[in-house]
Amino acid sequence: MQSFSNKLAIQNKEIENKISPLLNIEGNCLGLAGSLVSSLEKAVENLNLNFLQLIKWSQLPPDAQVSLATVEEWCSKALDIIFQMSPVLWECFNDPAIPGDPVSQSKREGTRAYLVALDILKIQIIESSLAVCKQPPHIIKKNTEFNYDLQFLCGSGRCYAHIITAVETLVLKEEQAAELYNNKSIKGISLGCGNIVNSKTWKNNVNLSSVIYQFE
Repeated sequence: MQSFSNKLAIQNKEIENKISPLLNIEGNCLGLAGSLVSSLEKAVENLNLNFLQLIKWSQLPPDAQVSLATVEEWCSKALDIIFQMSPVLWECFNDPAIPGDPVSQSKREGTRAYLVALDILKIQIIESSLAVCKQPPHIIKKNTEFNYDLQFLCGSGRCYAHIITAVETLVLKEEQAAELYNNKSIKGISLGCGNIVNSKTWKNNVNLSSVIYQFE
């Protein structure tokens, strides 16, 4: 009996020695993924607040060392990272290092959180980076619909570069626009304002119906 217990202990130790490196590798990879997601969140927040919002309100300084082409490149690169990371994380989620192991299971929940974070970032970038190339003068300060050419700042590689769509313009008082601008909720992000058009249906339909908010 003692001999059997010793053999079992030896086998358990061998299994532990083989499992530990796998768990360490998995943990290190997820740690790097977490750092990258965190950095990406900060980059997207900076991109939105310091560039997309300024473009949205036509407040980008004329001497700014950045152009729409530069912003488009940044949006495109951020999306590239997201689209490259997501399949890798899905593979980690669906195929953990040690199936059924409590440690792997807890890391699986962390992977799920990263996937959700990436999906939110993807939506924020796309919904915040759809611009009217040129607003027709007849829509200024009017509640009307018009067909016009739209451009994705995130680039044509991920989305259609130009789309003809019906867009409704809503006239806002300045305090209403300021309130919308300061709204950090997902609803506020999806509404948009100024010269940026934000699609509410981009995931399901390329024939977008969107809203532009303008000052009264």
